[in-house]
Amino acid sequence: YPIEGYVDIRSWGAGGESIVVDSEKEPEGYDKLRNSFLEKISSKQFRSDEEKTRASLEAIFEAVSETIDYDLSYAENTTEFVKNHPDAGDARKINLSNYLMDGKGVCRHMALACSWLAGDAQNKGLLDSEGKLTAEVNQNTDPSDLSAHEWGRYTSPDGKVYILDPAQGYFGTLEDLANDSKSGKKRWEYFRNAQEKKEYQARAVAETVIESARIDEYKFSPGQSVTVERTSGEIEDGWEVGETIVTEDGSEKVIVFSPDGKFEKTIRKNNLYEMQPKEGRLEEEQGSSGEQASLTDNEPKEVKEKSISQVIEEVNRQIEGITNGISESDSMNLWRYASGTINKAEAQKEGNGQESTFQGQLAGSGYMALSEEAKKVSGKYLRLMQEQSRLLDLQEKH
Repeated sequence: YPIEGYVDIRSWGAGGESIVVDSEKEPEGYDKLRNSFLEKISSKQFRSDEEKTRASLEAIFEAVSETIDYDLSYAENTTEFVKNHPDAGDARKINLSNYLMDGKGVCRHMALACSWLAGDAQNKGLLDSEGKLTAEVNQNTDPSDLSAHEWGRYTSPDGKVYILDPAQGYFGTLEDLANDSKSGKKRWEYFRNAQEKKEYQARAVAETVIESARIDEYKFSPGQSVTVERTSGEIEDGWEVGETIVTEDGSEKVIVFSPDGKFEKTIRKNNLYEMQPKEGRLEEEQGSSGEQASLTDNEPKEVKEKSISQVIEEVNRQIEGITNGISESDSMNLWRYASGTINKAEAQKEGNGQESTFQGQLAGSGYMALSEEAKKVSGKYLRLMQEQSRLLDLQEKH
């Protein structure tokens, strides 16, 4: 990395060709790929740096998928041609441009194309220059099928990892893969090792639980301005919140009105929450002073009528009531889950990505270790711990 000027000899070692990535010597194929990418990225919308990164990577994935069709026989025939071509020499070199121009190849050609195009996107300011896209390869661990596979892996400056695999039609993050694994979906083993996979699976559980708790606590207010995805797929700001209703199955739905007042939509609360820009969610979830909003609606009156110490004692008694009814092991894991969740939120607020990742893993591993009985009270326990933390902060300030 960078991929320009790179010679991939991994296939050469197995008797194949050496793939040269040189857009200056044979620009035609690379120009074809670049034009496809620019056409696709021009049609995408993004409102944040994270959305811009994902949109650019998705456009790279789509451009490579469109430019190169998977064709094993073509790749094998090309390798045989190179072997017998006197100009190729013992290194059996061939420029990637040939595969791009002919529109055929296999996973290794697609992975290298993704990597080269990512570097080109960085030069145009469409990907952060500190990000890194590499062509990764490993071998199937199934003894009955020891085939190898190659794909693109992009690591953003904040550590978020995206997988681009046009050969198998997959684009997503390692977090997505961890969730797929948790739900039983079969994918290629894109993780670099067992430890990385374990960490991401723990993080996926934590993120799911934390996000569910956050959505449950979030309140849309009548008159609030929100972002809505219209039936056409268009993203539009300026919709106005009406009332929130509870359906027969217990889920919440929010009625919203279009900016011109002509249209009304009823959207599930969690779906409407996901439509909001992350920056907007944060502003709504925090108080005007920048402190996190209280989890109890009657906090001002409660704090006035009782001393903060008395309220803390009541919260502690409720926490103790939960832990007295479960095993010691569940009590410890509840604490790991709740403290990890709270500390992760603090780390995110401070912009500490490394600490946020660590605390998320702590929360996830704690939740996964809970018994089914303890999981039923985990939401209440978390809210009480969050309230305890907020009250302790308040006590310290006063």
